[in-house]
Amino acid sequence: MPNINRGRVAIEWYLDREKRAEKKAAENAAKSDQTKVLQRKSRKQLNEFTDREKEVLKASYSTLGPDILAERFGRTRASVGTQANSMGLRFGQ
Repeated sequence: MPNINRGRVAIEWYLDREKRAEKKAAENAAKSDQTKVLQRKSRKQLNEFTDREKEVLKASYSTLGPDILAERFGRTRASVGTQANSMGLRFGQ
């Protein structure tokens, strides 16, 4: 007599495989959405400084420094430091 359990196991495995494939597709879609958000953020950080940001940078860079100004502008410390350097500003002077 053929083993009935073998057929049932094969069917269960096939159904589980479909569920796993659907789950993986959903995870990949979520990762894609997260990547798009990260790309939008990084593009924003690459944007030029506004005139208002440059005024604030010029007025307070020497006293506040890049860390605090980066937090206020929503930019990285490196971008604030690079902009200040290109404007000839120094921290602590």
